[in-house]
Amino acid sequence: MGVGHRTSDIGHRTGAFSLLEVILALAIVAMVLAAIAPALIGTLRAERQARRVLEPLAQEQVAFAMLRDDLLAAPMPNGSVAEAFTVVTASVDGRRGDIVTLFSAAPPALPPRIAKRAPELGQALVTWKTQAADDGRGLAWTRSRRANLLATGTAPEPAAEILLEHLAELTVETLTGTTWSDSYDSDDQGQVLPLAVRITYALLDENGEPGPKRQVVIDLPQVALDPLQNGGT
Repeated sequence: MGVGHRTSDIGHRTGAFSLLEVILALAIVAMVLAAIAPALIGTLRAERQARRVLEPLAQEQVAFAMLRDDLLAAPMPNGSVAEAFTVVTASVDGRRGDIVTLFSAAPPALPPRIAKRAPELGQALVTWKTQAADDGRGLAWTRSRRANLLATGTAPEPAAEILLEHLAELTVETLTGTTWSDSYDSDDQGQVLPLAVRITYALLDENGEPGPKRQVVIDLPQVALDPLQNGGT
């Protein structure tokens, strides 16, 4: 009987923690947290900083890839009517933001059955321009696509898709011969594309100041916008 009682008492004592043990455990946890907290905070700050740097770069790559596709689709296929390719100097709220307008032969992002245009298919007037950013921080670079969605010839007002935000400025230049120009009109250039398009831009930093200028150059084929000039029939 006595032995059994002592065994039960030992089991009761080993199944609980004393106040001193709890305090020691909490102290150890606090010391560990104090040791790793700076590392965790530094990791979170580095992640936020990396996100601030990488997200704009990803947006820029998408934007310039779309612009390149539009530019390469500017020459019209046979049976189309050539339209002007223009670059115009403009500004918004005192900030430089040029405008590019071209007639693109790229397929629309709609089923051909819906986007069909008589007698053309998938062609639209594409405009790249800047507008004031929605949050008031600099400019936003937008792309809009005006297409006749029905054979009736109706042309709904296009929605502007924002591709880059928080711009301090954006200029567009075209290369003709060996000279860069800040304006271009294919009506005055024999209805041919320029040799290249150069975009110079700067983003606003965290303090709202213009950051370093960046440049992107898109080389273009020296072809006529009018298919008949390219040997079409």
